[in-house]
Amino acid sequence: MTDLLCLFLDGDAPDAWTATYGPGADRAAEDAAASHQPATFYPESGPSRVAVVPLAENLSGPERWRWAGADAARLAGCLKTGSVTLEAPDDEAADALAEGFVLGAYRFDRYRTGEAPPAAPALTVRLGDGPEADVADALARAHATNAARDLVNLSPDEKMPADLADAMREGAEDAG
Repeated sequence: MTDLLCLFLDGDAPDAWTATYGPGADRAAEDAAASHQPATFYPESGPSRVAVVPLAENLSGPERWRWAGADAARLAGCLKTGSVTLEAPDDEAADALAEGFVLGAYRFDRYRTGEAPPAAPALTVRLGDGPEADVADALARAHATNAARDLVNLSPDEKMPADLADAMREGAEDAG
């Protein structure tokens, strides 16, 4: 079972949310729409916690879903969840949500001292309340972007030509 289920709000909350998760879904959708921020609730049945994440009104296409995925990642980080399920309406939204989630969860902590930060939560993306979506390509793009971010964030003395060649070799080996 997932620690956090994220539902994405585009306009009004579907009636199915209330039928599935109880009246808390309506209240959370109203709060999310009014504040333009995710709102969480504890459903009567199903997952332990549900978040309603509003889509940005000033964006269009996959970018709306990508930003919503990043919002879900930030919320999951604040809640310290171990697993997250994103509910997408279609394959295009599923790809954008997965990519946005991984990009939004990115943290560069190589030079951090003290206690290690928590691991990123396990991610599942499903189409509605149906099967898991195939988001492998989106995840590969996001992980590649995060690898580039890691290189940019390294100190200059760790970016000598031999170091960069090693990083490229490791990335190629990881990609197969």
